[in-house]
Amino acid sequence: MLMKLGLIAMLTGILMTPWGISSSYATTAPITILGSITTSGCSINKNGPLDIDFGTLKIDEIGTSKGDKMLSIPLSCEGASLHLSLLGQGASFNSRYLETNMDDLAIRFSDVFDTEFPLNTSITLNSSDSTLFLNATLVAKSGGSLEGGAFNAAVSLVFQYS
Repeated sequence: MLMKLGLIAMLTGILMTPWGISSSYATTAPITILGSITTSGCSINKNGPLDIDFGTLKIDEIGTSKGDKMLSIPLSCEGASLHLSLLGQGASFNSRYLETNMDDLAIRFSDVFDTEFPLNTSITLNSSDSTLFLNATLVAKSGGSLEGGAFNAAVSLVFQYS
């Protein structure tokens, strides 16, 4: 009978130890796992809004250099394929131009070489460019009747990269 109790005690001791094979001690150590996932570091205009203020113009200055505003927009994007779009409502007299709140007034966009950049189309940019130069030109409808007053317009500049 003593032999039986000894065997039971020994088996119980083995079952209570880690891995069931020895009577050594165990301890634990925490492992902390850290990291972050970010999108590409691309930005346009340092992630700020763009404002184009034409100031006060005479009606006969529309279509002249006084009705032009050259924008210098900082770009920051390394090693990515860049595509730019201007999304907005086209003017009733020319859908490639941005409509304003005045029926006979629109805004035409172009690059520094006066190559037109129509609304709702995409252009590919050189990824090494650090500045986008975009010209905004006020355009009056031919044969239209502009009257004085404040005008405004809104367009979304979409900057896609991959």
